[in-house]
Amino acid sequence: MQKHIRIIEHPQIGELTLIADYKYKGIRYCVSAHKNKILFNPLYIDRVLPLSDDTINWFLNSKQKIRLKYPSIEHFAYSADTVQETLTFRIIFAVEEKLKDSLSAQLNKEILTIRYPIGYDFGREANQRAIKNVIKHFTVLEAKRILPDRLHRIADKYGFCVNSVRISVAKMRWGSCSNRKVVALSAYLLFLPNHLVDFVIVHELCHTLQMNHGKEFYDELGKIYPQYKTLDKELKTIGREVSKYF
Repeated sequence: MQKHIRIIEHPQIGELTLIADYKYKGIRYCVSAHKNKILFNPLYIDRVLPLSDDTINWFLNSKQKIRLKYPSIEHFAYSADTVQETLTFRIIFAVEEKLKDSLSAQLNKEILTIRYPIGYDFGREANQRAIKNVIKHFTVLEAKRILPDRLHRIADKYGFCVNSVRISVAKMRWGSCSNRKVVALSAYLLFLPNHLVDFVIVHELCHTLQMNHGKEFYDELGKIYPQYKTLDKELKTIGREVSKYF
């Protein structure tokens, strides 16, 4: 049986993603800055819904802890007046009278215009998620267009060997590297400034030589970025800030 994903709108928790897969041993509840998820084995489907009061309180308390730790994440919502820059395009919004209840979008001359119908409720969580899904679609397209070439140019410049590059939609991990020298880069790197994009790429390229984060790894990273500690702190700070946009 393939993985089955269902998204519901819970009256107290908000958007809730249910993921059924036989690889799970039981029921697992997950909360992040962006999603509420329940992972479960299909054999336990009768125990998933309705949620108990204790489970609802766990979700709400967990979400509150995230708000307190990263206050900027939960305070942002796209609106008709939002103008947001990424590495390769600008996001703007425009009303479209012909639309009924859905969004339309077009990327043209480095401007992503997201059109919305008259009376569109930007305050509704499901609508915010719809906007972010549109942005994700174009962010992935742009990331596939520019990031692999960018990585290969940097690899050639510093003498790294990479077998392949893939683009992910990871939100809490900018990149990864397998022991087969396959580098994965998050499409959301496009929300970072140029110098941090290159820093993430070099970080992952160094993993083609050293898979762990031991002294040898940082020796390699330090050859290119002697100030890597400063850049790592900057990446964490800016990363938390831009994560609210996706």
